[in-house]
Amino acid sequence: MELTLRELSTREQMAALVAGHLDLGFVRDAGQAMPGAYRTVISREPYIAALPSGHPLARSRRIPSPRSNGQTMVMPPRGSLPRLRTP
Repeated sequence: MELTLRELSTREQMAALVAGHLDLGFVRDAGQAMPGAYRTVISREPYIAALPSGHPLARSRRIPSPRSNGQTMVMPPRGSLPRLRTP
């Protein structure tokens, strides 16, 4: 067996899987469609927010959606992680 590791985005991995150029990929399930691929969950990890210690939300257990509280957040592109965009 020959093993070749490559770093690819989820979108790139999905295209390579469907085209037959990749046999296995590790991706984060964030609600994206994965037609033509079988997937199984191997681990679950919570999302975390990084905030300055003096930020008003720093002591909150749950951070509300940016839409509901007017906070500015840096997030991945809209199409890449739809679950992050869902309130």
